[in-house]
Amino acid sequence: MLSKKLLNKARQSLCHTRVVAVGLDARGNVVAMATNRPRFSKIGGSVHAEIACLHKSPASLVRIIVARAKKTELKRIDPCPACRRICARNGVSVSTIC
Repeated sequence: MLSKKLLNKARQSLCHTRVVAVGLDARGNVVAMATNRPRFSKIGGSVHAEIACLHKSPASLVRIIVARAKKTELKRIDPCPACRRICARNGVSVSTIC
């Protein structure tokens, strides 16, 4: 069920590589979902899904899971070092789907 929601959310991304992030609270409830989106000031650059999810979420956020959408399935994608560092600074762990 959650994977279907993630896939549908990822399809909303305007970027070539569609990435989705889901934010979870301590109980495992979904508190935010976000996709990567283009940043027009830099060609090829984008606002990463993890950072967009971090900005959208309430203070109860403790974990972000990221995935890449490839046609009809979700694939693994590792968060970049900068996103991992920013999330850690905010007390949020970042992981990818298995």
